[in-house]
Amino acid sequence: MIYFDSKDSAEKVVLTFDFSPGLAAGETLQGAIAVTVEASLLLDATPAAILNGAALFDATNTKIYQPVHGGLTDANYLVKVVVATSNPQKTLAISAILPIRQ
Repeated sequence: MIYFDSKDSAEKVVLTFDFSPGLAAGETLQGAIAVTVEASLLLDATPAAILNGAALFDATNTKIYQPVHGGLTDANYLVKVVVATSNPQKTLAISAILPIRQ
C-alpha cells in the first residue's frame, strides 16, 4: 500500500500516481481515468468531496495527477485510480492512503 505524506485540511495538493513500474516498454496510459475515494478512521459521508477537479495524465502518459483539497482532520482517505493502457489486454490500478492531519 502506498501512503502519501499527510496534508492539512486547509491545503490543496496534487497527488501523483506513478504507473511506470507496471508499463512495459512502449506502453502508455490512455482513455478514461476512474478515481474513487473511501474514508477510514472517521466517517465522512462524502469522501469524494476531497477531489479538486479531474485527474490528468502527465506529459509522458505514465503518471496520473489528482488534485485534492479539504478532508476531515484525523481521517485517512483511500484514493484508487484505475486507467487503461495502450495494451488492450492491460488495465492498471493504484490505491493509496492520504492522511489528513493538522
